Amino acid sequence: MAISAARVGGATRAGAHSALSLLLLACALAPPACVRGNQVRPNETSSTGGGRSASTDGGALDLTEGPPLAPTPLANDSLWQQAARGDPIDLGRLAEREGAAGLLTGLEQGRSLALTALLALPYAEDGELALGRLCGLATSSAPSQIEPVLRAVQGIAQKMPRDRERLDVEGVRSCSAPLAALSVSERLSPHARDLASSARALLSELTQN
Repeated sequence: MAISAARVGGATRAGAHSALSLLLLACALAPPACVRGNQVRPNETSSTGGGRSASTDGGALDLTEGPPLAPTPLANDSLWQQAARGDPIDLGRLAEREGAAGLLTGLEQGRSLALTALLALPYAEDGELALGRLCGLATSSAPSQIEPVLRAVQGIAQKMPRDRERLDVEGVRSCSAPLAALSVSERLSPHARDLASSARALLSELTQN
C-alpha cells in the first residue's frame, strides 16, 4: 500500500526535530562537544619549536629554572644553550637568528627556555612585537616570577628606535594599563614596581612621538 507524501514528510520532520533535541541536550551537558575540533582559541599560539606549551591557557607560564615540561628541539639547540648563560653576545646572536617570533616560541615552552627568551627579546630588532604577550604575561605571573618579564618589557622599551614607525602600535598601547596597575601593586616588591613604572614611562614616550 502506498504511503502518502504527507505522512512521509511528517515523519521526516519529527525525526529531524528529535535529532535536534538530542543535539541541544548534548551541548547543554557537554559544551566542548559542540565546538569544532579544529577551532583555535584566541590565546593559542602555534609553536614552530615543537613540544607543548607550558601555558595551558595562553596566560601564565612556569618561569622557574629547569628543563621544559615537554620535549622540544629548542632544549638541544646549541645557540639556545649558549644564550642561557646570559652573555650579551650570545643573546644578541640568538635574537638575530630567531627574531621576536622565534623567541616567543621559546617563551611558551616555559622554564629555562622562557627565561632565556626573556633575556634575548630586548636584543631583537623587532622585539616590540612581543610586548602585547609580555604585558599579558606580567599580569598573570606570580609575584615571585614577574621580574624577568618586567625586565624584558623595560629592555625592549629602552632599545626601541624613537625615529622609526611602530611595528605594533596596539601592542605597545596595550601595555599601559597593566603596567600602571603593576607599578602600584602591593603584591610586588619595590624593585618590580619600579620596573613596571619605568617601562610604562618609556612606552608612553614612544606612543606620544
